[in-house]
Amino acid sequence: MTKILHTSDWHLGSTLYGYDRHDEMLAMLRQMEQIVEEEQPDLFLLSGDIYHNAQAPASVQQWLSNFLVTLHDKAPEMDIVMTAGNHDSGARHDIFSKPWSRFRVHSFGLLDRQRLFEHHVLHFPGKAWVVALPYFYANEEGFAQVFNTLMEEVERRNTQLEPVVAMAHITVGGCDFTGHRRVGTATVGGLDAVDAGRLKGDPDYVALGHIHHAQWLGHSHRWRYCGSPLPVSFDESYEHSVSIININHHGDEPTLEKIAIQPLRPLKTLPEKGFGQWDEVIRTLKEFPEDEEAYIRLNVNAHDDLPPAPDVEARQAVEGKRCRYCVINIEHTEAEERIQHDMDIHDFRQAEPLDIIKLYTKETEQPFTDAMEKLFAQVVDEVRAEEKKEE
Repeated sequence: MTKILHTSDWHLGSTLYGYDRHDEMLAMLRQMEQIVEEEQPDLFLLSGDIYHNAQAPASVQQWLSNFLVTLHDKAPEMDIVMTAGNHDSGARHDIFSKPWSRFRVHSFGLLDRQRLFEHHVLHFPGKAWVVALPYFYANEEGFAQVFNTLMEEVERRNTQLEPVVAMAHITVGGCDFTGHRRVGTATVGGLDAVDAGRLKGDPDYVALGHIHHAQWLGHSHRWRYCGSPLPVSFDESYEHSVSIININHHGDEPTLEKIAIQPLRPLKTLPEKGFGQWDEVIRTLKEFPEDEEAYIRLNVNAHDDLPPAPDVEARQAVEGKRCRYCVINIEHTEAEERIQHDMDIHDFRQAEPLDIIKLYTKETEQPFTDAMEKLFAQVVDEVRAEEKKEE
């Protein structure tokens, strides 16, 4: 039997409404180390968006380096496979791929089309075959061509019927977008959805990254988003965890055990459900326990009844408490929603260019056809590709 720990979307170095979250992220990594020590997986799969920004600070990169060394010490026979996501710098991932291999760490930053099979397929005898694909710029047809080529070759070589695992950082059509703001039916964070029906081969497990809500895809439990171990927004109001996957032989359906990651500082919304009048909400905030760690969002529906400086009043209400006030979330009427278009700095940094242009054209009632969307996405891809070359 092969045991796999599947995780993704750490977003190391991210902030929340200006608050530094380094202590929470280090606490998450310590929990991850403990899970590895107790579970002793054969494979540790990290499916992209390791960092929140392509140019992560040196201190944040040091967190990852220390973590990988500690993992190797706690499970010396475990192989670690990391793939870059759309938030990561693929070139930076590849710089240290050779030194990391001494610690059984296999890092994939950029797609190598010239050595596709030799570079992106790992064979761990007695454990599994792993097809490791980082995020790369391609339309649905381009991604399917790469994926299918690799899977077909693995199927041909897998004469011992060992488990076959694939890794990818993509949006798969039909997935649950809960927690992702301003998404369409086919795009999340600027990544167009891929139809799983176009992907060939017979993988026993596909370790997906990019969507933060943990979930199986389809009726067969083989394709899975493990979800993020820490929430990056208040809309991710669900349990965050890592996935422990067990596979006996090629062709067997994998089994799942979810292990929750306990946040050092939970994200809480007041009231917990729906929206409240300002007087009620601010009273609840004032009554919030002084010694409880949390980030706080206020859901308010009385737009006209807000005081002149509601942020100031909210911050005064938490003075001396351990919680951190973040934002007031106002429930607008349908007419107000149609013209509401301002974003705070956190939302703007989180948004992709395609998200912003869609929001703008919707609220200004300007036409934005499918052809225009494809052209805009192509331009963004070309700009990003040039930026990658300059790194």
